[in-house]
Amino acid sequence: MARLTPETERFLRKAAAGLPYLKRSEAKDELRAHLHDAIAHRVAQGCDRTQAEKQAVAALGDAAALNRGLLRAHFGRWWLPFFLRHKLTRWLVRAPSGPLGFLARVERTPRDLNEEAIARLERELAGGEPNFWKHEKLAALYDISANHELKRAVELTKAGDRDGFRARVQAADAKRERALALREAQVAWLEERPSIRRMVGGQRRALAVAYSSLAGTLESLGRDDEAETAVRAGLAVDDEFCGLNFQQAQYCLKRGDLDGAFLHLDAALDDDLTGGDHGKSLLFVLNTETFAPLRQDRRFGRILQRAYEWA
Repeated sequence: MARLTPETERFLRKAAAGLPYLKRSEAKDELRAHLHDAIAHRVAQGCDRTQAEKQAVAALGDAAALNRGLLRAHFGRWWLPFFLRHKLTRWLVRAPSGPLGFLARVERTPRDLNEEAIARLERELAGGEPNFWKHEKLAALYDISANHELKRAVELTKAGDRDGFRARVQAADAKRERALALREAQVAWLEERPSIRRMVGGQRRALAVAYSSLAGTLESLGRDDEAETAVRAGLAVDDEFCGLNFQQAQYCLKRGDLDGAFLHLDAALDDDLTGGDHGKSLLFVLNTETFAPLRQDRRFGRILQRAYEWA
């Protein structure tokens, strides 16, 4: 089955916005299946596939009107408050320095980065029940500490200290492995609590963030295949999370799948809980050599424009 264009996928996201996650995924799947059937019918009649897709989408009508219809069907007479709540939350998160801007900052850098803080958190985890936030902070501390070890290793290399270099690299790997164990425990903790509501976006968004962090740690250890598996598992949980879509765009790019890369970049910029910080980060990374293969494609300019709107 041919892949739908990013524009069509954005139409589906707009149409299903505001629905509970499971219903949102179900609605998008049903609409996607309907579009594939409609496209196949038009192509069988001799229509060009690109035009057939545009006509099939146009036949569904306006995305906003379709969204209101889906909300009415799910929420009944109470659909309007849910619709307005979704719009308000989206606006507040996107507003620069707005009252809900903190919701967009998914990745937070721990402040108290030192070996004493790491030891204290390890003792707290060893002496108590598993805790999502302690796992998150401790794993982040280990990741950052590993980066510091690697920077020190580079300095030792320049100084000609090969033994010191090897020791620092081994220390960095050990810290990465400990961060990996904590990330895996984090994912397991969330999967055992499907009804949790304490995190922004609920358990599904929190689990998606955990999978994204897990993939980042795996990639830092050179385990790219496992990292992409983690990203795909996260997208199966929450296919709208900016971080996971951006990571998957990079994996698509490594395989030369430009259509897939643009599809996931587009989805990353449609995340309701994405804020200006992500737009700025995306702009910076899009201008690195990693994304050089995309620059000759006319779609790259549109992605840059959307990222500028975020930033």
